[in-house]
Amino acid sequence: MFLIAKINKVVLGGKKKMHWLDIVNIIIAVLLVIAVLLQSSQDDIKDAFSGERSDLFKNKKSRGLERILKIATLILAILFIILTVISRVVTF
Repeated sequence: MFLIAKINKVVLGGKKKMHWLDIVNIIIAVLLVIAVLLQSSQDDIKDAFSGERSDLFKNKKSRGLERILKIATLILAILFIILTVISRVVTF
């Protein structure tokens, strides 16, 4: 509870209280960033623009931890978008 009060005071200047959906949305945003950063990249950005590797957009199946991170990223992104829309509708 103390953390929520501190976030309200620092971020919002104490004028508006954060809705619980906003707090959940912040937690999901942090988890989404962590899930994206944990994913490994097999290709360099220069390959996308130079066309050196023809298998850049080749359909490769992910397995194991890579697949779990991919699914978690997708679910977190969808939850983030839905909660953002819902929290804006609720607060107005």
